[in-house]
Amino acid sequence: MRNRFARPTTGDREDEVTPEDTGDRLVVLCRRLAEATAVGGAEWRMDAEDTFVWEESEGAVAIKSRDRDGEPPFELTVHNPDGQKVEERVSALVGDDQPAPWNEPLAELYRVARRSALHADDVIDGLIEAIRRKFGVDQDAYAGQTLARLEEQPATESRKRALADVLAEKAEADGAFRDELERMVAEARSSPGTMQFLTQVYGGRVDEILNIGSVQTLNIGRREESSRDDGTGRAGQP
Repeated sequence: MRNRFARPTTGDREDEVTPEDTGDRLVVLCRRLAEATAVGGAEWRMDAEDTFVWEESEGAVAIKSRDRDGEPPFELTVHNPDGQKVEERVSALVGDDQPAPWNEPLAELYRVARRSALHADDVIDGLIEAIRRKFGVDQDAYAGQTLARLEEQPATESRKRALADVLAEKAEADGAFRDELERMVAEARSSPGTMQFLTQVYGGRVDEILNIGSVQTLNIGRREESSRDDGTGRAGQP
């Protein structure tokens, strides 16, 4: 069976593949891989700094940020089963300095490939799931509603404070739950690549999201500070 990634070999009609056709096929490949990755149908691994690879028996696809900063230009390479590079495409400007039609498909594939390889979504999903599981075990309807309300409007300060208050109480009462949250937050913060990706996806809110799960930044700390109040409304000196 003919390798769908390979260039024409001896005996193939040369007019079957033109530069335009190759470009179109690569764009289709980018889009299909991005769609499959988004729904978990394709998994990527990190091969080198800011280079992500998807492999199958027919060949492999790699995409990277050339400047290793998570920004364009992006470079896509297609390899045959022997590891030889058979096609490539790089972000470019064409015509009157207009973005090439393949720029956006490359950018989207890079984003989802990086997300898959770093398992960055798992950090936030895992944190939320741990919180939801705890609320379910406690059969705490109010706590569950507080989390649901924040998920509906994640930028609302009052809803963030409400969830932080609930978590503070539960972390104070349940040492195992507190340790689980601290471990998950510490793992996220210890990975520069994951933190960089989360910051790009969630912007400045990534620290707020992780802080909600960190008992060091919850009301427990504010309560301890209040307990040292010297009676004048100011925290007492240590």
